[in-house]
Amino acid sequence: MKKYEVVYQIFNPCSGDQTAKVDIQEAFIDDLDLYVKRKFNKIPLEYEKEETSDGVTVYHIKAGGMLEKMTFTVI
Repeated sequence: MKKYEVVYQIFNPCSGDQTAKVDIQEAFIDDLDLYVKRKFNKIPLEYEKEETSDGVTVYHIKAGGMLEKMTFTVI
C-alpha cells in the first residue's frame, strides 16, 4: 500500500466561472483504478488514465455529465 497526495478537481460547467472546486487529501491506496471506481460508485463513469514521466497518475473523468480530474502523487 502506498501513501498518495490526492488532488480532486471538479470543473464548473457554467461558462462564466473558470475555476474548479479543489480538494486535497492524503490517502493510503492499493489500487488506483479501484479507488476511482469506488469514489463514483453509482454514477455512470468514463475516464482516461495518464501516467506522467515523473510518476504522477492523472485520471481525466467524465461522471454524470461533469468533468473532473484526480491526480495521485506518491509521498
